[in-house]
Order: sequence, then C-alpha cells, then structure tokens
Amino acid sequence: MSLVHLSKRLLNKRKIKNGCWEWTGATSKGYGQIKLWGIVPKMVYVHRLAAKIWLGFDINSKHLVCHHCDNTKCFNPDHLFIGNHADNSQDMLNKGRGNFLKGEQNSQSKLTKIDVLNIKELIKTGTLKTVITQKFNVSKGLITAITKGRAWRHI
Repeated sequence: MSLVHLSKRLLNKRKIKNGCWEWTGATSKGYGQIKLWGIVPKMVYVHRLAAKIWLGFDINSKHLVCHHCDNTKCFNPDHLFIGNHADNSQDMLNKGRGNFLKGEQNSQSKLTKIDVLNIKELIKTGTLKTVITQKFNVSKGLITAITKGRAWRHI
C-alpha cells in the first residue's frame, strides 16, 4: 500500500482539536490503531504510521514515537518526535509530570526518615537483615536497597 493511500486513510479518520490530529478510529491503550494489510495483516499504532509517512520513521524500529502534546490519540507529525525511553522520560520530567515524591512524601512509603536512619545504624552495627525486616515490617529487598543506596538515597 502506498504512503499516499495510507496518508489519506489516516486523514479521513482525524478530528482536529487544539492543533492535535486526533484519531477517531479504533484504539488500544489510548493510542490510535489501524490494520495494515500485507502478507500478514497486522495492527499498527497510528502515531507510528504517521511518523513513517511524514517523518521517514522506520516503523519496525525499536525507537519510540513520542508526543510533545501528550495526547495519545494525536498523530500530527508536528507533535511527534522520535526517541528512546530515556528521551521520553526526560520529556515527561521537563513537563513536570515526573516529579516523583521521595521518602515520607510518597504515600506508599512504610518508613519515615527516622526509620531509615535507624535502619542504617542497625546495619552498621551488624544487626541481621531478618531482624531489621521484622522490626520495621518491610521486605529484605527494601533493606538491601537502602543498604546499597538504591532506596532512600537522599537520606
């Protein structure tokens, strides 16, 4: 199927909203989807197909097609950029959507800053991790992560 034909198929299923070309057809996980008929029919994300048509993207690439607009239904090539997971994460952080709460500010945290300081002191004095896990009702994995600086590294 030619790129001209594919572009017409996409443009026939768009609704323009705030500059976004929103896909009005089928979706999966919030992303527009379209079936491509070839030797083996397969579903393709519309924003990836749009990147192929208008940005020269290799649709089989492991790279991501990311959205500047954060609208998963959008396939406007001016709103898309090619990147990897790190690029996508950095874009999220730049927009203030990735400011993950640390320590006690995170509602999922079972520990306090004082708990972590006590855990670090107990580790220094040779207290067994199993004793520490029981005392603070947390997993051995969390104690190891604290010990190795993978968790609560800001303390």
